[in-house]
Amino acid sequence: MKNLFLAIAMVTMLLPSNLFAQDFFESTTPKGFVGVEYGWSKVDNNTQQLADLFVDELGGRASVTQDTSVGIGRVFAGYWFVDMLGAEVGYFQTSDIRYRLSGTTSSAVAYTSSGDLKYKGWDYSLLLRPAPNVPVWKGLYFKAGGHNTKTDLNFSIALPGLTYSTNINDSGSGTLYGAGYDWALTNNVFGRVAVTHFNKLAGESDDSATAYSVGVGLRF
Repeated sequence: MKNLFLAIAMVTMLLPSNLFAQDFFESTTPKGFVGVEYGWSKVDNNTQQLADLFVDELGGRASVTQDTSVGIGRVFAGYWFVDMLGAEVGYFQTSDIRYRLSGTTSSAVAYTSSGDLKYKGWDYSLLLRPAPNVPVWKGLYFKAGGHNTKTDLNFSIALPGLTYSTNINDSGSGTLYGAGYDWALTNNVFGRVAVTHFNKLAGESDDSATAYSVGVGLRF
């Protein structure tokens, strides 16, 4: 959490001071808004666990490579009911997390395997702006809510004379929390930086992620 506050403070310091003079966040609520953002999240390294799983099942040896980060695209829409309180919903989808494996069985038969995993789903949250009347902090907000996420895994394994492939899906709900900062680019267009932590992706208690994102939105 300390890193989250530090990142937002650094971005705030870098913004041109004349942005805060604009009337973008003045008391003209309620305000509706829509936007898009793109983010990044670190992926846990599961190469050893996957290699051990294949060796336990097939014997022999196995080596695995995987992506260690993933891109996240998101569209969002929301509404500020009053200066301090709003709500937001969004739809997000990640890029593929690619897993590649090669190995030999206990009987010295060579094989390869691949998996492409992505996440997609809906999120919803309440927004709280703690200091709407302090010029430099007007755009700061915190959020808390939930999400419903689906996983989509395309998996295949190839041995001499045999190839097997399948698609595996799972879904579930979890909670989220985070913080962000919006600032005016024009009278109706704003920029955004945000950090969001997702718990229980696809309902899995040990699957979580923290997304760092930048975006742009339109107020109406």
